[in-house]
Amino acid sequence: KQAGHATRLTQDEVSKQPVLSPDATQIAYVHNDTVWVMNLDGSQQHQVSDRAGSAPAWDASGVRITYTATSCTGAPGTFRTGVDGGAASEVVAPAACVTEEAPLVGYIMG
Repeated sequence: KQAGHATRLTQDEVSKQPVLSPDATQIAYVHNDTVWVMNLDGSQQHQVSDRAGSAPAWDASGVRITYTATSCTGAPGTFRTGVDGGAASEVVAPAACVTEEAPLVGYIMG
């Protein structure tokens, strides 16, 4: 990237809400209403959330990402996932949903 010059990292118009990782090597973002991660240069794009979500935020270690999605109550909740994806997201809040089994959802690729 040159000063004052923007470079497109995604191939479409459905990506938004980019957030830089604490070590500035990766970007979490929302793509087609799911949370994805890519390297700073746009490589290694992959989905990490197992449900529709928004507002990704990195934890201080840069190993996990929290995001907002519909909870077991039907209201917005907070979920946590690893940066590699491929695993079920952990329910963080609301407290009523932490012990509830999350509804089965699949990855939305593309």
